[in-house]
Amino acid sequence: MEKVYTAPDNIKNDYNLFIKWCLQNNIKEVGHAVAPLASSKLRCKPVNIEEFSKKLFENGSELDGSSFSTGGGRVVHRSMVMAKPDSEGRWFVLPDEIRKSTLFIMSDMESPQGSAMCARKPLADSVRYLENSLDRLIKAAGGEKRLPIERYALTVGYEKEFFIVPKDQSSRTDIKYLGQTITGGPGPINQNLRGVYLTIPKRDEEALLSDIVTDLAKLGITAVQKHLEVGQTGNEIRGRQCEIVLKYSDAITATDNDLIARQIIEDACDRHGFKALFGSKPFTDDTEGEGINGSGKHTNLSLGRYNLASKEFTENFFESKLFYPSAAGENISLIGIAMLAAMGRKWQVLDASISSRGNDQRRRPGFEAPVYLSAFIGNTSEFRDSLAQDRNRSVSIGISGDKLEWRTPGANTPMYYPLAFLSLAIAEVLDEITLNIEASKKSSKTIQEAIDLEYARLRQETDYFVVSEDVYELSQQEAEERFRCKVPKNTPDALKIFDEQEKIDFLIKSGIFTEEMVKAFKMVQLETYVQRVIAEAMVLSDMAKALGNKTFQSSIMKMNVLELNDMDPRLEQRKKNLGKLNAELLICADSSYIDGEESEDKTKAKDLSGLVRRIKNINNAEEAACVITEDLLQAMYKTRKIYEKMVDLMGGSEEVAKL
Repeated sequence: MEKVYTAPDNIKNDYNLFIKWCLQNNIKEVGHAVAPLASSKLRCKPVNIEEFSKKLFENGSELDGSSFSTGGGRVVHRSMVMAKPDSEGRWFVLPDEIRKSTLFIMSDMESPQGSAMCARKPLADSVRYLENSLDRLIKAAGGEKRLPIERYALTVGYEKEFFIVPKDQSSRTDIKYLGQTITGGPGPINQNLRGVYLTIPKRDEEALLSDIVTDLAKLGITAVQKHLEVGQTGNEIRGRQCEIVLKYSDAITATDNDLIARQIIEDACDRHGFKALFGSKPFTDDTEGEGINGSGKHTNLSLGRYNLASKEFTENFFESKLFYPSAAGENISLIGIAMLAAMGRKWQVLDASISSRGNDQRRRPGFEAPVYLSAFIGNTSEFRDSLAQDRNRSVSIGISGDKLEWRTPGANTPMYYPLAFLSLAIAEVLDEITLNIEASKKSSKTIQEAIDLEYARLRQETDYFVVSEDVYELSQQEAEERFRCKVPKNTPDALKIFDEQEKIDFLIKSGIFTEEMVKAFKMVQLETYVQRVIAEAMVLSDMAKALGNKTFQSSIMKMNVLELNDMDPRLEQRKKNLGKLNAELLICADSSYIDGEESEDKTKAKDLSGLVRRIKNINNAEEAACVITEDLLQAMYKTRKIYEKMVDLMGGSEEVAKL
């Protein structure tokens, strides 16, 4: 019997049929898969099929609480958080040989009162809220009525970028513990069609990408494209950047697929002798937070009419004749301009929703986008023409005639909350348009005249951040002046927006989010950021200590003696330079490594180890973040620069790696 990887809908509400299907497909474990707030990976704790009762099937499973001893016995504190199965979600088996007997059930986390405890349920509620706004607008504009088997949906298609490195290179401390490289290397090759996108992958790369596409198809997830990307990991490891483009679907399904696809990519890489990295990659000669070669999760968005029976979109509202302005030369409907206006009005909230340590490193001038709020509006043919000339990487929002591309989310960004926030922002603009159309109709204007008025109003509103020129080379100050907004330098700064009541009222008035939920989201994001930077600093400190070790240094010098004559003055100069850099590096990593009495340099040094100890003793995440942004990031940058100079002096990363 051919292996089946997705459970059919008819068994999702019948326990007996479910168990029968599991036994027929050799399912030995079942678990509720959930999507936590700050994670881009699914979480699941499967149980043996014999233990998966009817109660667990119908009501979900209680997530673990904690237990503690009481002098001979134990007391279990119940978590009171339930993972409740979603009968409309995907129930699936991952097509990896090791995981083939485990069934994962897409589920939502809820409190006993039904409050959302995960990121998935708020998105489902927000999309329904947006659907109601669309319903009112289409009725006001005299559009076709929605059929019983139809719904209005936010359509989403993800472009997933990731690095692949050979397994024999993945034992490096930073790759092993952080899933990315944190020391520098050369910048990327030029972003051009011939040099990157039309390059035929090597046989091992092609085999990996084909395997990923095949595994996705087994779960009913279509990858419409696979190719190499522009990024390189540098000379220190032999890595390349790849991209898998997932076919669009409704927001919930697409975002579920995004998380599932990540696990499939990681499993396939492991089988093919690679390790998948979704993090950012620093380059040399750049200031902290700039020039970072990171992977993106470019998010393509539209609004459309969705047929529940065929599970296909039958109309794209970006191209709908109903909402097209009568002015010549326009290539997008009122709905598309409304989405752009929504992102413009709420860009600070949306920016905060995708902020993370990794995204801070890649959303800077000279890389992905000089600021958050810049957009290019062009029709499909113009986009195609521009590809041959200049891909205009400076825009953070790109609009063709049929979709909007949100470029700033990073590969590690969980998209449930960002899409929920965006849905409510769009709904607010659509409701405003509906009221204005109704008012225009009362004043004897035709619907087309009303649509033209609304289009002109919103097009003028968004005009200041719509670009046709190349803004790639703008400095951050120039970009902020050009686009009338000051971009937060890091996640802690971005998250402060959730302290401004007027900025988050549109989330709360929907009834989907409470003020407590918004504050909780902020603190989860902030605490995740703090822990991530601490981990980076600890790893960088350890790498610096290893590089500065005298035995290690001696091995380097022995290698150099073989290459240079002892009388060669270049060798003596190299030794001096290396010794000076080595002492400086050890002070940066941990001043306790320097021998002798307290020196001025030692007492003044903000070494990584000392700063990490200080931050760990701070219980408040906001205070910890303050020390990170004021002291630790600068200390990390300085340490990384010295580390990279030493590596270069020693003959490059490949020579260091051999030792």
